Amino acid sequence: MKGLVLPRQFNDYLAEWDDVHYVGRFTCGASKIGKYPECVAYAEDTVIVLEPALGRFTEQEVVAAMDELVEHLLATR
Repeated sequence: MKGLVLPRQFNDYLAEWDDVHYVGRFTCGASKIGKYPECVAYAEDTVIVLEPALGRFTEQEVVAAMDELVEHLLATR
């Protein structure tokens, strides 16, 4: 069941966005309602979501999300 839930969750994010594009390992877009930027990284068995706290991404937020992705990928090797 886990294999079906994550792709659906990832696709749900994409369905809620305008201007979907890729930034490195992240798929990003702007929410249709609030027009706030959001990004997700989809790795085999997890979806990591990056949402800015102040309306735009800070360097620390991006680094923290990338660290989380790398840690997850290393843990599941």
